[in-house]
Amino acid sequence: MSNYRLLKKRKAEKILDKIKNNSASIIFKTKTMTVTLKTKEQLKKWLDMYPTGKYTFPLQI
Repeated sequence: MSNYRLLKKRKAEKILDKIKNNSASIIFKTKTMTVTLKTKEQLKKWLDMYPTGKYTFPLQI
């Protein structure tokens, strides 16, 4: 594998690991979609747009 490809692969793996280890604090669900949110302000905006939506706060292990 060329040096360039190896560097690209490592960078991609690093980004994917960061995404996998970054967990959302709030899960907002409507009938047709699921959205992961970080803050309660974001949750308020989504509840204003979709008042029938439900949300959960997953337990952090």
